[in-house]
Amino acid sequence: MRTPSFPSQEFCLSCQGCCRFQDSRSPWRPKVYAREEKFFSTAKKILRPDGEGFLEAKCVQGFWLCEHLEPKTNRCQAYPWRPFECALYPFLLVRQGAEILLAVHDACPFVQEKKDSPGFAAACRELSDFFAQQDAQKFLTSCRDQVSSAHIKPEEIRILFSILAP
Repeated sequence: MRTPSFPSQEFCLSCQGCCRFQDSRSPWRPKVYAREEKFFSTAKKILRPDGEGFLEAKCVQGFWLCEHLEPKTNRCQAYPWRPFECALYPFLLVRQGAEILLAVHDACPFVQEKKDSPGFAAACRELSDFFAQQDAQKFLTSCRDQVSSAHIKPEEIRILFSILAP
């Protein structure tokens, strides 16, 4: 099972917003779920020894960057097997009680530019179909308690639809 990819790597990394953090322990570092390797073909050797956690950040010339971002080329070295949260962004998993919802991060420049486009609507339909698959439902169920978007300002999140019932 492969996660839909929207927008392109070129667009994402050209804005220089993601993959860069205020400090080494930033909650914006992508979460890596222990079950990713089982359910997603993109997960490879990204899992930490403890099986779950966040990607590490490295300090480069006074800035904190994802450990997989190559600053000279502004490219993700783990793009083909990046964590689920990276592949999903600017879409987000949001938990409300036991329900998991799909949302979009309205602060993302791509979302601001494309939110009313046919391509954005198509991506939402593709994600709806993706999350309806049995493997995606199993994955969401297995990591339900770890889903959190508490680090994002609520006014920057727009809920799209439910993807896992309570």
